[in-house]
Amino acid sequence: MRAALAIAAVLLALAPAAAAQHFKPPFPTRPLSPQGQALADAWRAKVDAVRAELAALPPPTSVGEDLARRNRLQREARLALSPIFTSPPEERGWILAVVWNELGRIDDDNTEALKRVLPPGGWFRRSRDGAAAHEAWDVVQHTNDWAFQKEVLAHVEPLARIGEADGSDYAKLYDRVAQRDSRPQRYATQVSCHGGVRGFGDVEDLARVDALRQAVGHGETLAQTKTRLKVGSAC
Repeated sequence: MRAALAIAAVLLALAPAAAAQHFKPPFPTRPLSPQGQALADAWRAKVDAVRAELAALPPPTSVGEDLARRNRLQREARLALSPIFTSPPEERGWILAVVWNELGRIDDDNTEALKRVLPPGGWFRRSRDGAAAHEAWDVVQHTNDWAFQKEVLAHVEPLARIGEADGSDYAKLYDRVAQRDSRPQRYATQVSCHGGVRGFGDVEDLARVDALRQAVGHGETLAQTKTRLKVGSAC
């Protein structure tokens, strides 16, 4: 999220009309300073190391195992962004744009791999597919294919209501799609920077969030989410 905000600042300067929309790669780039290039190269080296470690493993024996490995790569790639946030502010967004374009290709590859293994009926069931259901959700949560993301949400919603999809996964996916459609969140699961403070932004009915979460099986309370995501802290 911090990376997206930094890139958004760059896009606002370059193309204010385009910046009114939600963002996804490819982002515009420019040549980096030696220091900026070193940070981008260090990020790339960490990602390549994870790739090499995963490539050395025996072939995955299930869809769930394959998706779990793919999610490990995208997760480690996102964690490796941390040093870039200490770079000089005037170049930070440009460094992030370079690496986020590469991260976007990881997400795109994961999305296409997931599409190839979708089960009959369009989505996974916990009772039949086990951990693969959550791993598949994690791919969709980070996809750049927003039309596909909305299609998956339509499959996940009825499954969540009968316990065949994780309620927390459903709530987070619903809110992610709502934000990308410029609609208020329903379950207050997504945090971003608003005027220098971490917050949820627009929420349909903040007073009813806990009841709405409980109805779909999202076990974390709003208070717990605020603590975990440091809502109200500076950003």
